[in-house]
Amino acid sequence: MRYRVAIFFTFLSLFFTSVFAGEIKNNFSPFWTWTGRIFDFLGVVFILVYFLRKPTKDFFKDRTRKIKKQISKSEKLEREISEKLVEIENKLKNIDEEILSIEKEYEENAKSIENKIKGETEVEIEKIKARVQKDIDNLVRKGMDELKDFAALKSIELSKEILEKKMGKNHKDKFFEEIISTLEKSK
Repeated sequence: MRYRVAIFFTFLSLFFTSVFAGEIKNNFSPFWTWTGRIFDFLGVVFILVYFLRKPTKDFFKDRTRKIKKQISKSEKLEREISEKLVEIENKLKNIDEEILSIEKEYEENAKSIENKIKGETEVEIEKIKARVQKDIDNLVRKGMDELKDFAALKSIELSKEILEKKMGKNHKDKFFEEIISTLEKSK
């Protein structure tokens, strides 16, 4: 490394010497002037190549490696994206079938719920009909009992009127006493 630094400074001093020499007015021919300039240029190029060759080479190797790495990474991502795209396209193809199966499932559930509700409703209707029929039967029975009582009272009143007309007052009291005693015994 020291060797390179020493060479670098040697060429650098030669370069500046020739640059400053070009500034001074001289009596050399144009050939020697141009030869000095070319030598200076080649010296600078040599120094640059000598000192910058390895860093430049390393830089471009590193840059090439990074570019290759990025390319491989992007290719990998592209493959993954392509796989995902194919997967999503397959799902989209199957989505119509899935929608139809879900619709069928909901229709079947709706029908089963509807049938269940109909069954429960029919049971409730039967219960209500039974209750109403029982109430009607009770009302009819009650009405029949009231009708019987009414008929019995009317028949007794009619009988009383008929008997009063046909019997006298004495017989009437005696007859009623016998009926009341008979009824009291039957209870």
